[in-house]
Amino acid sequence: MKRNYLHFTFEIDEAEIDLLQERCYFEGFKHIYFQHDTNNTWTVHVYVRKGEKIPAFLANRSLKFLEIENAQHWTKRWSDGLKPFDIIKGIKVIPLQKPRKIGSKKKIGIIPGLSFGTGLHETTKICAEFIGEYLKKNDSFLDIGTGTGILSVLAMKLGAGCALAVDNDENSLSKCRETASINNVDINITYSDFLSGVEKNKTYDFIVSNMIADPLLSYYKDVSEVMTEKSTFVISGILKSQQKKFMVKSTPYRIIKIKEKGEWIGFALKRK
Repeated sequence: MKRNYLHFTFEIDEAEIDLLQERCYFEGFKHIYFQHDTNNTWTVHVYVRKGEKIPAFLANRSLKFLEIENAQHWTKRWSDGLKPFDIIKGIKVIPLQKPRKIGSKKKIGIIPGLSFGTGLHETTKICAEFIGEYLKKNDSFLDIGTGTGILSVLAMKLGAGCALAVDNDENSLSKCRETASINNVDINITYSDFLSGVEKNKTYDFIVSNMIADPLLSYYKDVSEVMTEKSTFVISGILKSQQKKFMVKSTPYRIIKIKEKGEWIGFALKRK
């Protein structure tokens, strides 16, 4: 069944983009994309299903109604505007319109969706940079809250020996399978509510979790149970204002490096 959406637009200055993206991230609102008009001006496209209300955090904007549009049309227009970009030095993300095999270890193919995890958001880039710095050849890799699977694909293309990607959202798991297939990498993809589906008494060399602070705080201490003293644990999705919550003495970790991008922060951790 085709889903029709009401299409609204409004303009913002470039300085507002990061804050608005962050708000969308926290609110879980994905039906939005940003179109660059001039050096400092952007048009924001907002799509709301017929019968649903505009999110409260956008309702005070000067919204202009344009049309009623089918979802396939506007998601295609959004993805058409995306260009290849470097997720880390030497590896480029290639946005695709439809599946095709990307065998090169220097390229990651992905069919974009209206969500974070395509490599564009600061938190994804923070995690990717940590993977590029600390992942060793043949490491076992665990991706908790995998989303599109882009971080697991990156790890496999950098030489990880195996990867387990888990999520508690079936749409994310389906997207992760698609991304793995496009890039011709073998990833074990399974449903798991945080660590509930991860095999007990098994450890991983590299663990990553890119999600917002509140769910991360609820379980991240438990990750030490699937780590050895040599394992690396990377977390992001944390605002700078929230970092102290992850720096208390009672955690089972020591911080080996901190990265910042915009208002976001990420940690690379080792067991104490």
